[in-house]
Amino acid sequence: MFTESDRVQIRKYLGYSALFLQLDPRLESAISTIQSVADGGTRPDSSSEDYARQLIASCQDVDTKLTNLDSMMGMGRMDDASFDPAKEDLRLRRKGRMYVFRLAKLLDTVPRANVFGTGTTEGDDFRAGPGYGVPGNGRTAY
Repeated sequence: MFTESDRVQIRKYLGYSALFLQLDPRLESAISTIQSVADGGTRPDSSSEDYARQLIASCQDVDTKLTNLDSMMGMGRMDDASFDPAKEDLRLRRKGRMYVFRLAKLLDTVPRANVFGTGTTEGDDFRAGPGYGVPGNGRTAY
């Protein structure tokens, strides 16, 4: 069964707020639906719930790596280790977005915000709505 803490993490990575859940209950319903029948959901076992937890853990891992990388960003390229912090930052953000989209697909929704975006470029904000998340339509920040 998803705890409130699990739900907070799902909302966080999909860019949803906990405020006014009654105005947008679709995500909350989807979270409950992927739980096993034993936990009040519709799935025969906890496989979908377990997968959601794995995706959350992957997102958290990317968050941690981005935080750790932040201290190296001012250094530029480190030739000794052949490591470019800026490229690694981009790689991690792309990986984080991949996990977010997998979580969104599991819950049949789209992210409302680009939580792994830099917040510094146009298009970093990602709003849910018709056509968003559809590759090639020019309406996705991912």
